[in-house]
Amino acid sequence: MEVLKTHEIDCSEKDENGYYDWHYEYDLYEFSFGAIKLHARSYSDTPKEVSFFAYEKNGERSKYDNSLIEQPEFLKALKYLKDLGIYDKYCFFNGAYPIVPLSIWAKIENT
Repeated sequence: MEVLKTHEIDCSEKDENGYYDWHYEYDLYEFSFGAIKLHARSYSDTPKEVSFFAYEKNGERSKYDNSLIEQPEFLKALKYLKDLGIYDKYCFFNGAYPIVPLSIWAKIENT
């Protein structure tokens, strides 16, 4: 597994008072497993939470769905993040942000 982490800031221009209309700061993680890539984001104001938002296979990108959460690549990425200290909340995006089930944590503990 190869991991690429980048820090991003996405914001509006400052107004006349020096304030932003919107400001997002986050770390992006790209987990590469050959032809498979997983994409996740952790916002700076909630650094112990991460959301998986995209899955890529052979260069074709799609949203996460419930079937992907049991894939070995996801489990390895989740363990990597847990070992970094990002452990309070993990989500995957399929139109909502459900929390990773306890059954998945049990699989990680057994690896």
